[in-house]
Amino acid sequence: MSVGTHYFDIRPVISSANNYPGHYIDNVNEFTSSNNEHIALYLPNIKNTDEGYSPVNDDEWAGILHPFWPDLNYLWAVNCFTICRFSGAMA
Repeated sequence: MSVGTHYFDIRPVISSANNYPGHYIDNVNEFTSSNNEHIALYLPNIKNTDEGYSPVNDDEWAGILHPFWPDLNYLWAVNCFTICRFSGAMA
């Protein structure tokens, strides 16, 4: 097999009104620069630790996702910001 798939379950949090996705992006870009792989990023259960570990609202969710897009290399995204089954996204 010359091409594979890696699935990452990433659980970022908002802490002190900040989120820091940079190290995730750097790690994914480093891996894909030398490996011809399909990467699936799954971001469930994102919490706001400043608000008692409450689920994030739409604005907070956008603030977490938007820093990912410009810096990820070889990006293909599914327009699914709710629950989206992986099999349906690939159809």
